[in-house]
Amino acid sequence: METITVRNQTIGSGKPKVIVPIVQASPEGIEAVAKTIKESPVDLVEWRVDWFEAFADLE
Repeated sequence: METITVRNQTIGSGKPKVIVPIVQASPEGIEAVAKTIKESPVDLVEWRVDWFEAFADLE
């Protein structure tokens, strides 16, 4: 199996990793969830920008 390293986490070897997605639409929702995740024992966070209400806004 191939591995990938993101910062100090290697996915594909060692213990299973806990990866939590952020899927809120608003900046306030994203910030609130990020603060909660920061206090949790997770290995990686995935920001699903496709859920963000303004992701297609080029301005």
